[in-house]
Parts: sequence; structure tokens; C-alpha cells
Amino acid sequence: KSLSPLAMAAADWLEEEEDELAMYWDRYDVAKKNSNSIKEQPLRSTPPQPRHDQDDDDTTTEERLDRYYQSRNIDRGMERRHSTQIKQAIEKSKKASSADEAIQLLTPILQYLQYNTKLGGNAYFELAQALDANGQEEEATDIYEKLACSPHAEIRRKSRELLAMGSSRR
Repeated sequence: KSLSPLAMAAADWLEEEEDELAMYWDRYDVAKKNSNSIKEQPLRSTPPQPRHDQDDDDTTTEERLDRYYQSRNIDRGMERRHSTQIKQAIEKSKKASSADEAIQLLTPILQYLQYNTKLGGNAYFELAQALDANGQEEEATDIYEKLACSPHAEIRRKSRELLAMGSSRR
């Protein structure tokens, strides 16, 4: 069942907190990568930070990050290893002269994609648009429905809008 515009806005508002958490972890990944490339510097003392949950006293940030990704069924390894190939396929599909050509460009990278990541979500969104333009509405709708639950607000919003438009078209 498609959601009303008001319900979509309310859902987006409620899920903004998740988006902030995802952005935090993305910044953490970048900072960790940068810190690994710089020689270790002596640590400065910082005041102790309050703990929010006592169960995680011995849990490192990496373990928490892994637990977060597992809770969202995200395996970022494949996408990371093939990110250049995925980004190139997305860009080429946007410039494709036909929907069929875009589908052919995106199909080989499907094995590397995850619906719950930003890169995977964008690739699946492009594929759904190409399928829709190619007359394969059922396959496109299946993808839009999965993306409508994306942890990334922009992907989620665009997918819900297209689902709402699709149901009014039929």
C-alpha cells in the first residue's frame, strides 16, 4: 500500500536519527583510514566521556560499528572492493542512450550491491528507473519497495515518491 505524502514526510522525519548515525559511522571510516596513513602521534589526555550503556564497557568503536552494520544487514566488503566499477557503471548508465543499454550496464555489478548502503541504493535506484522506462514495471516496483526502507533519506524519499506515482499510473 502506498503512503500519503504526509505519511512519507512523517516517516522521513522519524528516520532522520538513523541517517545521522549512518553519517557518523561514514565519518568514522574516513577518519580511521586517514589515521592509519599518518604516523602515530602521542595521545593527548582527554576528559573521560560518559558511557551510555554499561553492557558495552569493553566494546571498541569498531565492534560497535560492525554490530550496527550487522543489524542493518550491510556487508560493505564487496562494495568497497568494487566501488570504482560500481560508480563507473552508475555514471555510464546515466548517460546511456536507451533504458535497455542502462540495464545492460548495471546488471554485471548487481552481485556486489547492497540495498542498505548509499552506493548500492543509488545503483539499484538507477536500475529501477531503467527497468521502469523499459516497461518492466513489476521489477522496478520490487526494487523501489526495497529502497523505500533505505537508511539513506534521499534514496528513501525518491523511491517512495516514484512508488506513489506508479500506483496512481495504473
